[in-house]
Amino acid sequence: MRWPPAGRYRHGGLVGGAELDPVRVKALAVGPVAAAFSKQNVFVVRNEAVARAHRKSAVFTELIGAVIDYLAKLSAPWFVFIDCDPETVPLYERLGFRCHAPHFLYPRGGVDVPTYLVVHDLNYLASIRSRVLPVLLQRGQAHVPAAARFFREMVEGPVEADIPATDAPIDPHGTMDTAPPLREMPLFKGVGNPDIETFLDDAARVEFHAGDQIIDAPARGIAVYLPRAGFVHVVKTSPMGRKTIVTTLGPGDLLGEMSMLLGEGRTADVVALSNGEMIRIRPQQFLAAKGVDAAVLARINLNLAAILARRLKATTNLVA
Repeated sequence: MRWPPAGRYRHGGLVGGAELDPVRVKALAVGPVAAAFSKQNVFVVRNEAVARAHRKSAVFTELIGAVIDYLAKLSAPWFVFIDCDPETVPLYERLGFRCHAPHFLYPRGGVDVPTYLVVHDLNYLASIRSRVLPVLLQRGQAHVPAAARFFREMVEGPVEADIPATDAPIDPHGTMDTAPPLREMPLFKGVGNPDIETFLDDAARVEFHAGDQIIDAPARGIAVYLPRAGFVHVVKTSPMGRKTIVTTLGPGDLLGEMSMLLGEGRTADVVALSNGEMIRIRPQQFLAAKGVDAAVLARINLNLAAILARRLKATTNLVA
């Protein structure tokens, strides 16, 4: 398929009058169709006609063409779309994409190049996060884990939606059989299995079920939680009672580290998206875990600092 020339498209600030810049696209307009850049590298299509005509319509195809055309000017060689089905896969393949599943496209260039996600609307993005993404993450352990992890990073950020815990697609009985080894989790990078087991001797295992509220926002942080299996939503509630899913976390992601280090109350609720298990680690274990060598503790604490640094960097990039 050939896309119309770039001159056909009109670019404009559609989100608070924001202007386009070469690093982060604030907005893009194609005739009556509008696409807003709600987060870095995420295009969200917002148009009633598109919603009625379905995303396979000519107007949506034209929008994708405009996005590709514009991003090509930014020297971004490949792009990600999680907005496809068996009928649209051939179109994307002709554009140079490689397909791995009906809802799972990523570029031939791999996941280490500038990459962009195009979705139908905010509700669809929320659906990807709460339904499609956990399955991709779970299945991705077997065939394309790098791309699965990449998709999770791409859609992290505030998206307003109800919490569909009871509709989660993850097997409600599957827990430890899908858990990755502890040594592969960021907190234990560079630490051997015997040292990990010793460090966790005094840690508690906490089982949870889909829909459980695991952490309440006002509660004081007295421990960190390390999901061993299953997925959870981190949820903020506005003064008016409106819930916002801040992010979705799974095996290996750390919860509550900021509250534990500061000794302050939690800033968000944590609600289970599926059945699973967490490891609860108290602050004393980071200081002097019984039987753990000082060098090993130093390594674990360095890993904890790296996790915090990455999250701070992600937050800075989001608001920059």
